[in-house]
Order: sequence, then C-alpha cells, then structure tokens
Amino acid sequence: MEVKEYLMQNGVGGEYSGYHYIIEGVQIIKSTANKTKVKMMAVYRQIAKKYETTTSRVERAIRHAISKLKFNKYNTNSHFLFYWAEVEDVKA
Repeated sequence: MEVKEYLMQNGVGGEYSGYHYIIEGVQIIKSTANKTKVKMMAVYRQIAKKYETTTSRVERAIRHAISKLKFNKYNTNSHFLFYWAEVEDVKA
C-alpha cells in the first residue's frame, strides 16, 4: 500500500492541503541518500517553496491531516513521514 491509498482509505483526501504535503514529504525523504541526516525543517522548507507557502503552514497542515486519520497511531509528523518513506522504499 502507498501513502496515498492509506490516507484516502482512512478519511484524508485531496481536500486537505496536508494530503499533498505528506505525499511530497515522503517523496523528499525517499530521495535522500542518508535518511538519518534528514531534518524535518528542511523537508518543510522544500515543500513550502514548491507550494509557495510557509514552513509553519506546511507543518500545521501535515499535523492536521494526520490527526484526521481514522486510525492514528503516529505521534509526530516525522514519525508518520519516515514510516511511509520506509514502507514505500521496501516495496520499490
């Protein structure tokens, strides 16, 4: 399962800006060679630049989207994004 499918199946669709930011964040993390060195603020900055918004809006939108999940077992944005980057890397 991909993060897109997971989000849609659990009540978070494209109407949430966080949905798009999450997908972008997972892609950014997946494309990073050394995942242990990834800083969330750097990920937020890249997303904010692409979508012409601020890092705080990106962080908040991701947090809001994650909070709307039917089965929310993720403590933080980074936990969610890194988990799905790992899942998608394994499947690739």
